Amino acid sequence: MERISGNKNHLSFFSEKVLSGDTSNMEPFRPLVDEKVYEISQTFEERDLNTEIKANLLEILTRTVYFDKEKSPLMVALSITTSSLRQCFTGTRKKIKYPKLWNSTLTE
Repeated sequence: MERISGNKNHLSFFSEKVLSGDTSNMEPFRPLVDEKVYEISQTFEERDLNTEIKANLLEILTRTVYFDKEKSPLMVALSITTSSLRQCFTGTRKKIKYPKLWNSTLTE
């Protein structure tokens, strides 16, 4: 693996596999995880990571996020974002495609 920046988390992986050595492109999703962990900490007295808490954490992947006017589960959005990152590395795209984590349009 060849380093492509000074940051030790940025490694070159020009392959079909997910960029497992580079987690910084997933950092924009962190607020969803933080929100869920806070919710769990307020809901469960248990502080060990048990099966019930793990199941709760996995619910993050089904959370709805938004690409322009389209809704998508986070699991699909992660794939779209990772694919767009790969396209940036190969030169076929200039920007990483990230969803909005919350819908800013309120409907009544």
